[in-house]
Amino acid sequence: MLSEKILSILTLCVWVALSGCALLPGKKADPAKAGALVVTGKDTGRPLAPGAIFRNNSDDIQYVFDCAGRMKAVLPDSQYRPPGVSEKSIPGFAGIAGSLGDYGLRKKRLEKLLVRMSGRGEEVADTVEFFLVYPVGARLVEAPEAFRWQGTAEVVFSIYPVSGGEPVVQTTVADSLFARGRFEKLLEKGRWYGWQVRLGDSTQASCFSLLPEEELAGLSDRLAALAEAEKQDPSAGENVFGWLALKAGWLAGNFLYYEAQAALLEAETRGGMSAGRRRELLVEVRRLQRYGHLLFGG
Repeated sequence: MLSEKILSILTLCVWVALSGCALLPGKKADPAKAGALVVTGKDTGRPLAPGAIFRNNSDDIQYVFDCAGRMKAVLPDSQYRPPGVSEKSIPGFAGIAGSLGDYGLRKKRLEKLLVRMSGRGEEVADTVEFFLVYPVGARLVEAPEAFRWQGTAEVVFSIYPVSGGEPVVQTTVADSLFARGRFEKLLEKGRWYGWQVRLGDSTQASCFSLLPEEELAGLSDRLAALAEAEKQDPSAGENVFGWLALKAGWLAGNFLYYEAQAALLEAETRGGMSAGRRRELLVEVRRLQRYGHLLFGG
């Protein structure tokens, strides 16, 4: 369980006004009691109460995933009503709802930050790697083989707990990597760490966490539940982008950004999807991963 301080640092939690979609009568749903989730668009991750009406006022198709494991494409100027509570939920639906909601909230806050950055004339890139190459802003299934960055100059390398305290590692490094054997036994799984490289007056920083083994089984089960639901969906072919967006958003909601990117890049080989929409989704995930550390303390 992350401490309150880490949550304030790493959970980017501001909900902004809806754009392109409207919710008609029906109270806002608790993710644990939701009948469906909005999967794409400005309202990504929004839980919909059973029976509440969701209307798509945008110019594009919006996708909604319901608690029974079905994906629904909501056409422009049309509406959708989630199933009632009597319908059986797929395994882990509440957890899927929570993670997708976290992804939507973090995305909203980052969008506001990037607008401010661009207004100040700062470059806003949509790639993950910059001076720091790996690992950048993500939870990792296993310890990295090495921390990597660009350049060959001597730098001061540090790993430190995000929650505060003394650095776990702080040393001078003459290469552009710091190998696993020098840090692996010093890290606790489930804890968020910052890492930075200082070269003269310039410091570049990011964060990472190692996924606890006890969480891996639960995440694997939910991923399997999504895969099975997609397999059983008679409209899966028509809703392939909705399923991809759900999977990528759920992974990103769990800070598994490398896995989310891999899912999106793998989908490039599939047909029937808009390359432009897939690219937009990839940019969202990459920007969350790259710029999340800028919201520390925010």
